[in-house]
Amino acid sequence: MWTSESGIFYVLYGTVYIIQLLENGGRSILHVVEKDRFFFENRYFHPHTRISAAYAVSDTQTAYFTPEKIEFLLNTSLEFCKILIYNMALKNLNSGKNILNSRNSNPEIMVLNALYDLLLQKKDSNSNSLRITQATLAEYVGRHPVTTNKILKLLERKGLITLGRGVITMNLTHDHNA
Repeated sequence: MWTSESGIFYVLYGTVYIIQLLENGGRSILHVVEKDRFFFENRYFHPHTRISAAYAVSDTQTAYFTPEKIEFLLNTSLEFCKILIYNMALKNLNSGKNILNSRNSNPEIMVLNALYDLLLQKKDSNSNSLRITQATLAEYVGRHPVTTNKILKLLERKGLITLGRGVITMNLTHDHNA
């Protein structure tokens, strides 16, 4: 039987975090979903699983597509199919990264990967700076804030990032002689 959680949501404005609850009681942010993106309850495609939850982290409005509406759009709109497939591909690519990152034994690489992924998701791709708090980054990588802070300070000492108030800048250099 379909429930309201079985549909698909489209973010009209705002930001939604898709989180996974960890065994230690913490949370790991699996996806950051912003304007003009879909997110859906996993049970829409896999009826007996629930591995994540969604919550709005800013003033957010979503449009809800019932399973019946989705079936109609899948059968009548090639554009809807393309958009949905694109969003599903993004979700699956990011899920794979999170699984790999969580198994990565080097926490520095895990945090750098997360920063780089967040930088790629930004609308302004000309800047190497991210407006993100260390606490939010800790949630994103599924680590304790104190641990994440220690890793960030180590990365800053190595010259890989620069920490500011609510801003982390990646020190990306291009060696043209390489």
